[in-house]
Amino acid sequence: CLHDALPIYHDVDLIWANDSLLYCNFVIYNMKKSGLERKEKYTALINVNSNKLIKNFTPPKGNLLQGYINNKYLLYVDANPQYNSEGEMIRLWNSLLFLIDKDKNKIFKTYEDKDDITELQFSPISDKFLSVPYRPGTDENGKVVDNQLIVIKNIDGTAKEIISQSNPYTKNVHWSPDGNIISFIQEREKLSNEINQKEYIINYLYLYDVKNKQLSQLVNYEYNSLGEIIMTYDYTNYRWSPSGKYMYIERKAIGKYDSKEECYFRDCETGEKNNFTIEGFTVKEWWEDNLILFGNAYNHKIYNMRNQTYIFLPEYAAYYYYKEEK
Repeated sequence: CLHDALPIYHDVDLIWANDSLLYCNFVIYNMKKSGLERKEKYTALINVNSNKLIKNFTPPKGNLLQGYINNKYLLYVDANPQYNSEGEMIRLWNSLLFLIDKDKNKIFKTYEDKDDITELQFSPISDKFLSVPYRPGTDENGKVVDNQLIVIKNIDGTAKEIISQSNPYTKNVHWSPDGNIISFIQEREKLSNEINQKEYIINYLYLYDVKNKQLSQLVNYEYNSLGEIIMTYDYTNYRWSPSGKYMYIERKAIGKYDSKEECYFRDCETGEKNNFTIEGFTVKEWWEDNLILFGNAYNHKIYNMRNQTYIFLPEYAAYYYYKEEK
């Protein structure tokens, strides 16, 4: 067993290359009287069928593998510390990215950003990647907030494109399965209802067409014949279908006197809606074979769209979908 060769170890991450090859991050420690001392970090490529180590990769600046891209590159993220005038570290920024050519075991490209990269996603065809860099700022009251951008670059680091300006609350950033659309939710406004004395935070769901460079949003308001707003929609969660033809969307419909939760399937070509709700559960994953994972703080359910049945999963820890090839 490979683990027997290691004195004291900690498996940090596991990333599958294919059905038989597995990338493993290892941190090696030495036992000292004062406690554990970190000796080294490395990434190992292991054949799980033969249980043999094929190759070791030494991470740039000692960091660990974050992703496996396009069957060719290994992605590492490095921290870039920031210091004040007195030499004290005030923040650890994740702003250095390394792409390693796995066959040559050499750095293919290094990206450096002045902002802290809080999220990083490569397109499904791995020709571009998006990052969500952090940029400190202040709100209208002078309070420090974590502003975030959404930035697209080609895999070689060229053609930087900002698709969303600074916003303190950006979440649920996803590529569509075909890589043509980038979708995300942003907090855009506050709504005060004088009748029921409630305040609401309104989130917009945006769709960015990567090829045509056009940003659109789903409907946030419904009007009556007089042009008055009778319903405001707050988008809270969504998932793409594996085919990219549909989205499952969760939102809150806020009226003049009350509000209600709405969940529905959206046809991305026609915009047609098909209402569907699992009370008390929110969407987590949409897998192949028409299987959707819904969950809450305690339990999960898998919904089979084909035969409209549920599988109940109590005491959720972590579930992964595995499709057996025939």
